[in-house]
Amino acid sequence: MLDQYSKVVFSVIAVCLVVIVLRDIPFISKAMAQAGLYKGETVAVTIRGIDECASCRWEALPVKLVR
Repeated sequence: MLDQYSKVVFSVIAVCLVVIVLRDIPFISKAMAQAGLYKGETVAVTIRGIDECASCRWEALPVKLVR
């Protein structure tokens, strides 16, 4: 018969294995653009402002300009 220590160790191992298996399953679907919604047309985007904060680190966003 297993003692209490062995039961705890096996339970921890089982929980870790379950976490390893479940971490790659997406429970929330990723946001995707709808194919064919604009059919290659250009979409106008307006930036209305940027919230400033002292602890934020801003990085450049690559933008392709098309006329």
